[in-house]
Amino acid sequence: MVRQLTIVLWTAVVIYGTEQPARIRVRNYNLANVPALEMAKAKDQAAHVFASAGIVLEWEDGDRNADEAREVDMSVARPNMTPSVLGTELIDTRILPQAPPTVSRGILGMALPFASRGIRVTVYANSIGDVAQRLGVSHGHLLGATLAHEIGHILLGSSTHSSNGIMRERWTADEYRSIGMGTLRFVADEARRIRATLLRCSPNRN
Repeated sequence: MVRQLTIVLWTAVVIYGTEQPARIRVRNYNLANVPALEMAKAKDQAAHVFASAGIVLEWEDGDRNADEAREVDMSVARPNMTPSVLGTELIDTRILPQAPPTVSRGILGMALPFASRGIRVTVYANSIGDVAQRLGVSHGHLLGATLAHEIGHILLGSSTHSSNGIMRERWTADEYRSIGMGTLRFVADEARRIRATLLRCSPNRN
């Protein structure tokens, strides 16, 4: 883990030169019992997506039996409401074995940018596995890209999507190829906005 964080930090510094790398902690609850090797691939994929934006993503493993793994605040945006990422350094995510029946087929996960507590990102192992098998993409890499996409919604404070890159609403064959190659990224403006938010909220800022 120390070596992985060192590599990610080095990558972020190389890409952004002498600029201060931003940091975000993500605690994940693996309720789907995704195997350790696939989880390692997913964490590495997501970490490198953020490293390309000059952001160091630090993973923590949450206790699957903890009440926090099942606490969800379904708050939606209201006038004058600001994203709840402000003032916090930790985002809770979870992997469910399967999507609820009410979730449309092909949806890989969801994000709650305005939640004030609990799980903010949920992804569905069965949906990710089905797409990965159908398209011949690594399950771990697709899981990591999906987590990065949904965490991106939290850090951008919005449920909107971009026309290309990791935050595209529906990934095309090009995006899936980029996932396999480890080159799917945030567009420049998204990276800038996320870094600015994290650096502004960091307790270690100057």
